Amino acid sequence: MMLHEKALRTGRWFARRRRYIPWVYALLTIVALLLATPFSLWRSSVWLTVPSLMLAVGGFALRFAARRRNGCDPASLIAARGIYSVLRFPRELGNYLIICGITLYSGLTWYIFFIPIAGIMIMHRIALADENSLAVKFGDTYLQWCRTTNAFSPVFTSWEKSTCPLPLRHTLLAESQMIFLVIAGFTAVNGLKYLMIHFSLRFDPFWLVLFVIALVLALLGHLLRK
Repeated sequence: MMLHEKALRTGRWFARRRRYIPWVYALLTIVALLLATPFSLWRSSVWLTVPSLMLAVGGFALRFAARRRNGCDPASLIAARGIYSVLRFPRELGNYLIICGITLYSGLTWYIFFIPIAGIMIMHRIALADENSLAVKFGDTYLQWCRTTNAFSPVFTSWEKSTCPLPLRHTLLAESQMIFLVIAGFTAVNGLKYLMIHFSLRFDPFWLVLFVIALVLALLGHLLRK
């Protein structure tokens, strides 16, 4: 089997199971923290919290932008404006940044290096599988777009304004469950770190407040979607 075919086969395997990846990551993070020693963890501080949150916020910004498509029928058109004019996989890159943010906040040195590298490999394989399907579906139109737009590194000089508006309220409610899960992840990491360092379970008030806000937003989004 050629290397490209092997990579494509691996990408399809991951693509079929992509919905399980966040849960596997959550389990790995819990296990990694429970096996950590107090001296191997970076203590929570502003210098750790701010960069971690910035990565997560940047990830959500990409996910929000990815909801604005070129045209009002995304099922039949290639999105080639807005964020898609500078980046082919903004949603996947956004998810990667969110995971990197939580990983950084874990404060485990080896984990901070391991997860981003593993994430890049998995993201690349899934993108390869998705692109193969899109190339078959859209043909030369998609291939031409690929020649002018990078997969994961944005080229802002090629920016083209989207012709579709971004309904911020609708987008926020649509992303409310994801926002809650991410904030819950940060809060859980905060509590586990305190447990492993001080041998007692405690959460910083900052994360508890964010957790409650995210929970209310998720419940509101769930009710309005019914």
